[in-house]
Amino acid sequence: VSGATVIVAHHTNKISRGKSGIVDASSGRGSSAIVDGARWQAALSVEHVDLEGSDEQTRLGEVVTFTVAKSNYAARPDPIVLRRDPDNGGALVPIGEEDLEAVESARTAKAGNVAARSAKLDAREAADAARRGEHAREDERAAIRVVYKTPGLNSSELVVAIKHEARCAEKRASDAFRSVRRFLDIRPGPSRSSLHFPPTDEAVLPDHLRTEATGMKS
Repeated sequence: VSGATVIVAHHTNKISRGKSGIVDASSGRGSSAIVDGARWQAALSVEHVDLEGSDEQTRLGEVVTFTVAKSNYAARPDPIVLRRDPDNGGALVPIGEEDLEAVESARTAKAGNVAARSAKLDAREAADAARRGEHAREDERAAIRVVYKTPGLNSSELVVAIKHEARCAEKRASDAFRSVRRFLDIRPGPSRSSLHFPPTDEAVLPDHLRTEATGMKS
């Protein structure tokens, strides 16, 4: 045994190369046996940084982080941030403390922008969900009105009537029917159909439907 160290170059997988990819011992492409058989693993990950000055952008716009992801015989060191040296064919060299501060500042600003966009998206999704919920309640109120106006409809007839009453698409009418059906008085009809009548006990209705039912009777 010579005691020589063999270093093998290998590709990282697509997930680790993504915008929010995490470089760890599982970042190697292909079989995990490649990493399992090694005693030490390091990875290079590319990051594009937005900086204010044109000189800084040219010098630090693309940084590469050297991360030791596996080390069986020693503690793993902190990641090393590198930059490309245009004067030496793009060779990777460690960045200085001042440049590192600029990169960290750009990362913090980027994280803030991402958080702001995420919060805006969450607010939009919440507004959409609230709007869908209100539409669903409107359709359910329409379903109750139909049952009180025209009791004894079968399922198909009831969905069509809800669609016209709520002025909505058939899917929304079907959803409203399924939502209120459990509250209705359902009786057997001809040809094994089910006929739908107003509930025998309006106390089981949710508030928005009970109010609608009370209004239909007055």
